[in-house]
Formats: sequence, C-alpha cells, structure tokens
Amino acid sequence: MKRLMQLFFLFFITTQCLNAQSSRTFYIGLGGSNSSFQDLKYSSLRYGGMGGVFELHFKNSNENRIWKTGLTLTGNREAASLFDNGKAWAIYPQIHFSYLKSINEQLYIGGRWDVMEMYIRQTSGLGNNSIYYNTGSYLSASGLYKLTIKDQKFDISLDLGVLSYFKESTGFAFSAAQNALEDGEFDYQDEALTNPFGFKYFEVRPIWQHFRMSTAIDYQIGKRLSVGYRWNMRRFSEVEDRAVTTGANTISIRYHITHKRPETVIPD
Repeated sequence: MKRLMQLFFLFFITTQCLNAQSSRTFYIGLGGSNSSFQDLKYSSLRYGGMGGVFELHFKNSNENRIWKTGLTLTGNREAASLFDNGKAWAIYPQIHFSYLKSINEQLYIGGRWDVMEMYIRQTSGLGNNSIYYNTGSYLSASGLYKLTIKDQKFDISLDLGVLSYFKESTGFAFSAAQNALEDGEFDYQDEALTNPFGFKYFEVRPIWQHFRMSTAIDYQIGKRLSVGYRWNMRRFSEVEDRAVTTGANTISIRYHITHKRPETVIPD
C-alpha cells in the first residue's frame, strides 16, 4: 500500500508539472464568410454569397504536442450566379477535435476528427426539394507549421480528409438518398430517409470518393486577441459525373477568455 501511495503521489506531481508547462487558451470568435455551392444533379449553376462565422474553441499545447476542440458555425445567404431567383440559406455547424505531435520546434503532425458535421440549406423555388442536407463524421490527416516573420508568429495548418462516414439527403432528381433509390428501398414511412441521423443510409467513403481539404492561418495579436483565416472545400459524387462541390472562406476576430502561457512554452 505504501509503494502504491508513493507511485500515486509521483504520478500526481508529474501531471501537475506537465499541466504547469502547458499553454491553455479558450476563445470565442466572430467574423465573416464567403461561400459557394454547386450540385450538378440539379443544375450547372453555382450559388454563392456572404455570411458570418461563430467559433468557440479550446486549445492546450506544449513543446511536445497540441490538442484542441471546438464548435464552428457558419451561415450564409446565397444566390445563383446567373439570376436573382432561387436564393438560399446555408448553415454549416462543425464539432471537431484534433491532436498534433511535435516533429521539431516548428512542425506538428497529427489528425483531426470532425465528430459531427452538418451542411443544411434551403433554396426557394424548388418545392419539395427546397431542403437539402448532408451530415456525417470525418477523419483528416493534419499538419501545423509555426512561422516567424520579424518577430510576428503565425500558425499555418492543413487538414486533408482521408475517411468520411456520411449521408446526403437527395439523390438524382428525387428527394431521397441516392443509395436508397438504387437499392429500391424507398418508402415514405422510412424515417431513416428523412432523419439526418438515420444511420441506415450512411456510407463510408475514402478520400478519392469524398475529397475534403482545409487550410488555416492564425495570428496572435496580443494576450487576448487573435485573427484567424480559414478556407475549406469538398467535392463528392453520389451520382456519377454529377458532383456536389462546396467551399467557404472565413475570417474571424477571436477574444481569448482564458489565455495561460508559461514562458517555457513556445507561444501560440
């Protein structure tokens, strides 16, 4: 028992030392976004518009690793590129977690898990097909590079999707999942068709069937403020040669509610 208590005490002290050497920040961010959407199942027209972004993130880092988690919510008002009719609202929430391991003082490599991600849009003029969504969970390979220019520090990151587990609400010219139509299983009473979390019609897709990529640049202005830019896009095809392509640029100002950074840690 005495030896066990000694080990527990040693573990407690070690944990406290590691925590003391960690940089921890919790921030809220607000900003603007510019998005685009194209679904070749319906039309070759591309939709685009402006909107806003809300962020709520927590980050814990030291010289050996970085882990972070948070919520990102983007909303946009879009219109077709060739006419004024058919305006759309698009909402894009993400709950995500990532872990990066230090390769050297500047480079970190790891992964990101978008635990829950939804893309929901409503387009006027489409009748029963006015509501569109896709929802899923996604794994990405991630990298982060710490760049210093004249004592100004930037974090530049890249996420490349490797595996997707998702469902799209609409198939070719019909408001039902494409794989349900192909299997001949469509039934108005099947709740899994209309429920965004009806896992019956979720499918696993590798990167060549569901391409996702995002880049980000973060700049710490001071102890309490930072600026973040993010670009993301994805492209997938449930119907051959009828791809869905989405993309968004966002820029936000972040206020760090909590920002503890010991001098021994490389600044964020």
